[in-house]
Amino acid sequence: MDQEFFGPKLKYDHYLCKDNQLHEMMDNGYEGVMGICSTPPKDCLDFCLGQYERFKIPVHEGIMDAIELGVLDSLAVFDYVDPYALFCGISDVIMTNDWSNYAYEVRDNGRYYEVSPENVETFIYSPGTSEESFHHMMSHPGLQAIPQNLGMAITDMLDGEWRDQEDCSVAVNSDCRKALEDLCRGPDGVPNYTAVRAYFELAAWGAAAWIIGPPSRDFRMFQHDIFHVVMEHREAILVDGAVIPPTHYRKLSRPPQSCYRCEIAAWCVELTMETGNSRYICESCLSEGMPLGLQSPAGPTCGTKHCLLAQCPHHPYHYMGTAGIGRTMREYGQLGAVARGEAVTRIANKKEILLG
Repeated sequence: MDQEFFGPKLKYDHYLCKDNQLHEMMDNGYEGVMGICSTPPKDCLDFCLGQYERFKIPVHEGIMDAIELGVLDSLAVFDYVDPYALFCGISDVIMTNDWSNYAYEVRDNGRYYEVSPENVETFIYSPGTSEESFHHMMSHPGLQAIPQNLGMAITDMLDGEWRDQEDCSVAVNSDCRKALEDLCRGPDGVPNYTAVRAYFELAAWGAAAWIIGPPSRDFRMFQHDIFHVVMEHREAILVDGAVIPPTHYRKLSRPPQSCYRCEIAAWCVELTMETGNSRYICESCLSEGMPLGLQSPAGPTCGTKHCLLAQCPHHPYHYMGTAGIGRTMREYGQLGAVARGEAVTRIANKKEILLG
């Protein structure tokens, strides 16, 4: 669907004032959209501990605080710092630009109303994507293997970006820090702090693989409404913070805020009420076939509004093609009126400016 837009508001103008609803939730005091910023999920922790075992890296109860901190720093990136990260083509639910291509009507108390594209976010099911990301990460250990450069964001977290610059090795309690140093002492008895840091990074990498991949699918569906609805219905929209399934909205094959009858998106389209529903309708369809105005004092019209947009199929001179555009401006534009002595322009020419 490549419906042309007429008038000043273009398709991508909606991007300029579009709000990111998940970020707004974070700004309004929410502690993560999945609520995992303070306590690591047990399944995630068990998965990460399995990675230490996989690489034969020693672990004991004394360093559990360090492993939990690495897990939480990683999950915070997906839950709080960048709540859209999981929807950018790395998991089984992805965010789309359908909100800019289609009109969405939401059902409310039995009636439908079209929502503004600036308040709609669209999500669809992407089978196999989580598996692909997960298999890549498991075969490429390390934060640099996390898709979408998210490893850099996790590194910032470990460095204390969200902890008043308190590095992860400093953030743990003193007993845990000493236990880590004891595990990482070299032959000379001096702690290897690169190895100490690796303990945190392995936990963070394992947590990222878990939250992105199939092992967390049930958890994501339980903790995150978007995952739950999309996995159940194959798509969903987010409107003003509410996740809405397709059983409660209509996805229409016309541009957002376009005329619901003829589907043009023009400057004259306005929101009206019809049989209890709010509808966007253009001047021509609203006027119910009023005769085209050519020689009226207001200039050319297809209803009651003066219009110079001959590109619109409803315009009286549209049938003339590009010649109609020139004729419209020549006969009804303001400069044409000035040239004919029918109006006075306030635009000074260079001679008037020089002569004062």
